[in-house]
Amino acid sequence: MAADGTLIAGQSFGATMVTRVSPNTGTYQVCFNVPITNGTYLATIGLPDANGSSAPGEITVQGRVSTTDCLYVQTFDSAGLLADRSFHVGVFL
Repeated sequence: MAADGTLIAGQSFGATMVTRVSPNTGTYQVCFNVPITNGTYLATIGLPDANGSSAPGEITVQGRVSTTDCLYVQTFDSAGLLADRSFHVGVFL
């Protein structure tokens, strides 16, 4: 996903939507086309292509409350403050 909360064409296998959770910087909801509650989630900070390098930071991912097909993702800068970062997320069912 791009830092602005958009899906990247050709890299969004199974993801149907990503939205920024307002008003929080670095806070996203990522939804998929199947229930994911029994899956394992993996996320990492990273650019969506091979050009340049990503700024350092951290990321957290967990299931989203009140849904079976979405994740709650937060990205942080290296000081631990919420920051918009591009990221990759995978669900293993």
